[in-house]
Amino acid sequence: MDNVPRRRYIDGLVENFKELQAVHLELCNDVANVVPDLVMADADDLPSKTARLTSFERRSVLRAIFSCIEASSFHMRKHLVLHNGDLLSPELALALKELQVDVSGSGVVTTKPLKVSALSLLRLTVKVFGECYEPLDEYNLKPTKCEGVDFEKMIPSFKVRDRITHPKRISDLTITDEELLNAVTAFRWFNRFVIDSIGLIAGHTLSDAKNFEERIKVLNKQIAQYDEEKAQLESRFKISH
Repeated sequence: MDNVPRRRYIDGLVENFKELQAVHLELCNDVANVVPDLVMADADDLPSKTARLTSFERRSVLRAIFSCIEASSFHMRKHLVLHNGDLLSPELALALKELQVDVSGSGVVTTKPLKVSALSLLRLTVKVFGECYEPLDEYNLKPTKCEGVDFEKMIPSFKVRDRITHPKRISDLTITDEELLNAVTAFRWFNRFVIDSIGLIAGHTLSDAKNFEERIKVLNKQIAQYDEEKAQLESRFKISH
């Protein structure tokens, strides 16, 4: 890869990384604007913070939560394709782009939007990220898995999101204390996933840069040794003639 394409590639990675951080932070702020300190609050304080919310505030915070989850997940998948494309199968790369292969009636192969649930896309994002990024013990960082009590709250929360987005009766717009607490708990799990993932991306990028510098040092030594041997050979050749 020559300098210009490589520079564009690196610029694209940096831009995507900055965008992921900016989008996640902005949408976390949307959640915090409804319930201040929600993300950082102690787990024991969550029930009291969520119980006093009005119906409008409950719907607002739940919509903000899933806006953050879906948008940040999208940028995570974008990063995986851009930065780890060489590790992905063609089928996996298409799925991360939310596309699938389609064949028209005339036999032309194209792609079309992938029909998949938001929860399945989230599971895919977390799974592939864990396969692409190894733990960084020096930073106490490791990939997240879709497991544990907090993640399990995500499953019913997606159903609540769907219910208030497409209400069939007035009661569908009501979010109970338990449903709201589940959504907030799931959101806190997701926020930890994104923060840890950003740390892994940054840590591996720094590690790659250090390894690249070390390779350059080794190559420079090899080149210097080659130049020295070449000079010696040329000197001997001149003496023999």
